[in-house]
Amino acid sequence: MSEKYNFTETTIANEKYLYYHLEAASIPKHRDIVLENADKLRIIPYTHQVPDGSESICYEINGYIPLEITFRRRKINFEELILLLYGVVHTLSNAKKCELITDSFVLHPKHVYLNRDSIQPYLLYLPTMLDMTLKDEFISLLDFLDEVADPAIPNTAKLLTVTRDIVQDDFDMHTIINVVVQAANKKEVIAPKRVAKPAAPPARQSAPRQATPPPAAAAKQPEQKQGFLSKVFGFGMKQQEAPDDFVPTIDDRTMIDFTAYGDDDNRPVLFVMEGVSRTVQIPVTTDAFVLGRNREQVDFCFDGPGDKGISRVHAAIIFDGSNYYVIDKGSAGGTFVNDTRLAPSVSAQLKNGDVIRLYTKKLLFELPE
Repeated sequence: MSEKYNFTETTIANEKYLYYHLEAASIPKHRDIVLENADKLRIIPYTHQVPDGSESICYEINGYIPLEITFRRRKINFEELILLLYGVVHTLSNAKKCELITDSFVLHPKHVYLNRDSIQPYLLYLPTMLDMTLKDEFISLLDFLDEVADPAIPNTAKLLTVTRDIVQDDFDMHTIINVVVQAANKKEVIAPKRVAKPAAPPARQSAPRQATPPPAAAAKQPEQKQGFLSKVFGFGMKQQEAPDDFVPTIDDRTMIDFTAYGDDDNRPVLFVMEGVSRTVQIPVTTDAFVLGRNREQVDFCFDGPGDKGISRVHAAIIFDGSNYYVIDKGSAGGTFVNDTRLAPSVSAQLKNGDVIRLYTKKLLFELPE
């Protein structure tokens, strides 16, 4: 992969800095956006400088390791690839909402940086339009990951192939996020279904035939509603394919941030609490999010050595269109909200910051800002 950025690395008093000369005028408001959202979006903040009348930006890169160096002597594994791809797409997707120019992100492996404590990527942002489009940048990043992927892990190669197909097709970031989250939960890679464009209707078609709804669509409506009620209240429940619990094995300090998963960016998140520390982040991805130890019947499975007191189907987080509730599903160890135990099948409305306890497992309920 050829280097196309004229970065200059400098060490001053044992501190490393990275300079980039701007050939076009910078956009001052972008600096404010980057500074305000650097931690949230995982962007390395930059300082705008005008030495000798020429514009440049400066990054402090202490504590960060280039992706290219990290995987120079070893292969990237499946879990690391999941964290890396999700981190990059999550940053690009949310940066776009903050009115940053996605084509101005640097995805060259020499200048994608990893925090020393995890595999979470941090990106550089150049407040000017680059010659290379984001799509080309992303494909170049995938080329590098292909080179360092572990050939002994089929899922690693498959995840890269599926991601590349999405990028080359329509580059829908939300689709990539869904594929990566599914890979993390199920430990397998499932390519998204291609929706064929509907065929053009016949030129001559009677009015009554046009007004008649397709029978298949009408028949599906009751099934969808019944499935939702079955999952909420537990009657007539059919076995559904449920995601496996995903526990990162890269680093104990690594936390997978999957808050962008789902059709709605306003989904709440549950944080598993160990004292005052947040150890695992669980996005509530459905309107009836079931918690417990039976993988075949829950949306998030607690199967750790300290989770024996949690019932097979313990509790559910319910969204009624306006508010969120937690309901106990007849658990043996009990479901508590702020230390108040719920009676079986009785729900309690949740507020931002409430602590849900499943037996002894504490979960912090947090709504997005």
